[in-house]
Amino acid sequence: MRRIMPISLWRALAHRSPRRYIGSAPGNPMILKLFRPTPPDDTIARLYGTIVAQARTPAFYQLYGVPDTVSGRLETMMLHMVLILQHLERGAASLRAVGQGVFDAFCQDLDDSVREMGVGDLGVP
Repeated sequence: MRRIMPISLWRALAHRSPRRYIGSAPGNPMILKLFRPTPPDDTIARLYGTIVAQARTPAFYQLYGVPDTVSGRLETMMLHMVLILQHLERGAASLRAVGQGVFDAFCQDLDDSVREMGVGDLGVP
């Protein structure tokens, strides 16, 4: 199973304070939240890995007639994602943040998988 651990510029610069670049002004706390490093908690990676493992259960493909193709696997994965995200959305703010992290991990994994299949961004000459 592939582990989703994206490395971001902000995590690499986590030891630097955003205030250093903003100055002494208080700034907009809503904007500053975007630049804080995410905590090194593997809850999101474990939850996403569990969703992927459940979506790959052979029963879906052998008993329930889901086609064992890229589209069939994607649809099964999205079904599990929707169920989990709807459940997390009904919870407290911390659960909604976990849901957003799981969704971000899904998008990153989907992007990585599509690129592995040979699809890439169009380059501008």
